[in-house]
Amino acid sequence: KFEEQAAGETRVTWSNDSDNKGKLLNKYLDLMIRPELGKNYEQGLKSLKAHVESLYAQQQDLQKEIEDMAPQEIQKIP
Repeated sequence: KFEEQAAGETRVTWSNDSDNKGKLLNKYLDLMIRPELGKNYEQGLKSLKAHVESLYAQQQDLQKEIEDMAPQEIQKIP
């Protein structure tokens, strides 16, 4: 889930829901898998952050290029 925060910030919420009511084996498996999921979440969020930051940097570079462009004359076609 993505939530816009203050000035250019976005809060990302990543979750895993499971329904293990009354299923002892599923509860056990859930407890065993949870640490691995945590590692995957952390790596996934780091990758997402790096990707978004690189897109932002590219956007900033492009904006600077546009601002630095010399004005061009428009030629009239007779």
